[in-house]
Amino acid sequence: MIAPSEYTRRVLEQRGIETRIKVLTNGIDTERLEGENQSRSELEKKFETDGFHAVNLGMILERKGLEDFINVGEKVDEDLIWFGTTGGKIAAKRKTKKLIEKSPENVKFPGYIEDVRDAFKLADVFFFPTREENQGISLLEAAYREKPLLVRDIEVYEDLLEHEVNCLKADSVDGFAKQIKRLRDNEKLRRKIGENARKTAEKHTLQNVGKKLLEIYKNLDGDTAK
Repeated sequence: MIAPSEYTRRVLEQRGIETRIKVLTNGIDTERLEGENQSRSELEKKFETDGFHAVNLGMILERKGLEDFINVGEKVDEDLIWFGTTGGKIAAKRKTKKLIEKSPENVKFPGYIEDVRDAFKLADVFFFPTREENQGISLLEAAYREKPLLVRDIEVYEDLLEHEVNCLKADSVDGFAKQIKRLRDNEKLRRKIGENARKTAEKHTLQNVGKKLLEIYKNLDGDTAK
């Protein structure tokens, strides 16, 4: 069995899975991340925003930190933009819709974005306040684009991300707001976190994943990779 993170492997083992479990990232397709689709000025005009942006990308769910994302918007002047569609069961979607409708003006939910490069082009910070994750592909994609990462301090990122090195971590609305302001005011910090995030993401490209997957197949008892 293959798990995308050490955290997921531990969860599976705690649930009684006795099969041997290897850890292998899902991997990111770097070809779709290279270059740019639209300029920043074009995107700012399209989404009616300017200045410093904290951006998230992915399904809009409560467990992804929706309520905190909105509440952080009340603590900062910067625009917070979450690209994605709502998910979950009907009741959950209704609650999500109500939260979005009550969000402050600087918290924007433009919906699905066709080209993820546009989301990252707008992002000065990739703000990913999820409460539960197996890994987070959009997070790795943002890291590949050298975006400084701001994440919740949860177990899944203990093995992947180090606070003040390749990300900033927080565990509360006030903490997230503080770190967004730090990144806004400190270009050197943004650059350092972004560059280190890129180094982390390069370990998770599909090319590297393919090599590691081949090694796993080669080491399977009784099997020979061809």
